[in-house]
Amino acid sequence: MRGKILDVGGGLGPYRKYLEGSSSYCSIEVNAAMRPDIVGSALELPVRTGAMDSILCNEVLEHLPEPGRAVAEIHRVLRPGGTAYVTVPFLWCLHYEPHDYFRFTGHALRTIFEREGFRIRALEPVGRVFSYLATRLAEKWANLARKLFFFLPKRTRSHAAIPLVLPVNWLLSLAARLLDLTNRRDVFFFALLAEKPESP
Repeated sequence: MRGKILDVGGGLGPYRKYLEGSSSYCSIEVNAAMRPDIVGSALELPVRTGAMDSILCNEVLEHLPEPGRAVAEIHRVLRPGGTAYVTVPFLWCLHYEPHDYFRFTGHALRTIFEREGFRIRALEPVGRVFSYLATRLAEKWANLARKLFFFLPKRTRSHAAIPLVLPVNWLLSLAARLLDLTNRRDVFFFALLAEKPESP
């Protein structure tokens, strides 16, 4: 991605370090405590029409009560020919409650984005049910491993747990990749690349 990039729902800006060298990166987040570049809502982006070359929107749409409205806003702020990269979960537990509203199929994503005027360049399922299970197990094991070091200060428990966590994570990841080959229908999440056409 190059040019002016807007990370919608970018939180703490985890992609900044990867994109700032060749791009102008800007994050927008409704939660001011995360110290985004812009404080604002994805449902009404405080960005002028056609100002952005690229949009990132990772794991955000499921937290919006009107995801179609956010997609319309993404379309508005993109320049013609600009692209949006979006990921959404399909298999995932409730999180950031009470603001967890939807799970999307690939068909739903295609419908929402095409309805708002996007051209779909790629729509890919990523991971399967075993990837989901491995991720959840790894998360639970990491939490438990940190608790085993209850006698250490909180800020050092995660570092102390690394030798216990990494081998288990590696085995779970390997097993998930192999087992996912047996089930092609249960999708962990979807990744979409969409383009705002140069002309209607």
